[in-house]
Amino acid sequence: MIWEIDDAARTIEGLDAHGRPMPGYAASLGLLPARPGQRVLATLCEAAIALILLLPLLIVALPVLVGAALDPEPQQVLATRSDLIIVLICAAASWFLSIAFIIVRARRCTAAAG
Repeated sequence: MIWEIDDAARTIEGLDAHGRPMPGYAASLGLLPARPGQRVLATLCEAAIALILLLPLLIVALPVLVGAALDPEPQQVLATRSDLIIVLICAAASWFLSIAFIIVRARRCTAAAG
C-alpha cells in the first residue's frame, strides 16, 4: 500500500481569497452580526462572572493581606492568624477559577474566529 500526501491547498467555504469571512455567505446561513447593545451586554455579563469568581479573594483574602502589608511585621501578623489556611484557600480558589474562565473564553474566541 502506498501512502500519498495531498499537497493541494484546501479551500474553506465562506472565506475569500485572503482568508477573510464573506458576509454574504454568513447571511445565507442565517448568521447576523451582533448589534452593539448585545455586545455590550455580553461584555458586562462576562465581567460580572469574572467578578463573582474573584469574590472569595476580595471578601476574605484581600482585607487580611492588606492588613498584614500595612503592619511593620507582616510575617508575624500572618503567622499568628488562626484562619490563614482558609485565607490561602480562598485566594487560590479565586485565582484558579479566574484562570480557568480566561482559558475557556480564549479557546471559545479562537474557535469562533477560526
